[in-house]
Amino acid sequence: MGVLWVPAGPALGHCNLCGSRRLCTFIGPALILEEQVEYLLSQVCSNFTSVRKDWAELETTLDKYMNLEVLNKSEVIIQKVCLQNIVNEAEKIKTLFLTIFAQNEKLASARIQNLESELCKVLSERTEIQADVIHWKSQLDLAVKDVQKEKQEQVHLRSELKELTDKLSEQSEFCCSLGAACCTLLWKISRQESAIETLVSGCKNSEFLKLTCIAVQGYLAAYRTSDWPHHNTDEAKFILSICGIITNVAASSQGREYLASCQEGCEVMNTFISFIGKAPNGKSAQIKILMLMSLYNFSINSKGIKFLCSKRDLIPLLAKHFKEEKDAENQLRTLKLVQSLVCDETCASVCISELLQYLPKSQLQQMSKSSTPDIQIVSLEILSEVAACKTSTDTHKS
Repeated sequence: MGVLWVPAGPALGHCNLCGSRRLCTFIGPALILEEQVEYLLSQVCSNFTSVRKDWAELETTLDKYMNLEVLNKSEVIIQKVCLQNIVNEAEKIKTLFLTIFAQNEKLASARIQNLESELCKVLSERTEIQADVIHWKSQLDLAVKDVQKEKQEQVHLRSELKELTDKLSEQSEFCCSLGAACCTLLWKISRQESAIETLVSGCKNSEFLKLTCIAVQGYLAAYRTSDWPHHNTDEAKFILSICGIITNVAASSQGREYLASCQEGCEVMNTFISFIGKAPNGKSAQIKILMLMSLYNFSINSKGIKFLCSKRDLIPLLAKHFKEEKDAENQLRTLKLVQSLVCDETCASVCISELLQYLPKSQLQQMSKSSTPDIQIVSLEILSEVAACKTSTDTHKS
């Protein structure tokens, strides 16, 4: 194999990858850390190592067989084939570098264009956002001013509201006290028959009855779920006196007729029935007694008893009230109202049938042995009415 004399030039040096002398003038600063380039460089280094090995063998041979210095120190001898391989490798690397650089240049150019378009878009959005920020900041300033103005107005309104509340509370207390005093006087006056006739024939009767419904309903709504007021308070005295007036009016035949004949009077009785069922037991005993007496007086009238008998939930309510209420006077007034209902011929059978569902005959017999004489008497009379109704029913069947 022939050899070629090649002058040693500045291209010779030490390879950064293999550490040996190399011919890398063609690579230059275009080194790119790509897998293909590294592979080719490794091949070049391998070939160069092989050439270097051959060169070492050649020097050994020359030193052994020739005792003469044939080459200058500035010259080296390599095989022509190896040199041609190096040149080919360098051309391939150069072509590969150019291809990779062209591809990277296209990708970079496209990437730059995309980034430029995105940058324009971002700048446009940023301009819009800045305009929105300026707009909303001005709106915020206006809103803050409005809020501060509203806060000042609220402080002023709260001050006025407190003053009005205090005045209203004072007026409410005064009206409640005045109402309690007036109604207490009217309650005492209504005990006279002549006074009942005057009350019934007055021009403000319906307004008084509506006021009674509103007052009782409001009293129940205000204290049903909270602490029930003491009976010595003005509110309690006011409600108690109103119920006492209705009781006295219903105790008169003319008053009963008036209450049973007008819608307002029937509404008052409905309100009393609702109060008895919903008001707490024990705490409202005095008011309930007056209401039960009113209902009893109301039941003496033919229209009144017909109205009460039409209330399908009245008997169950009275039975429940009798069982749960521990006040003896309340129990007695409840039994008297039940007795009045079962004694009426028109609705006795229906009322007795309902009564026995909620107060069985055995329980009525037990009540007839009560330690309270009045309850004993009324219980025996109810049992008598039950027996009479059963006998009458059996006679009709036979």
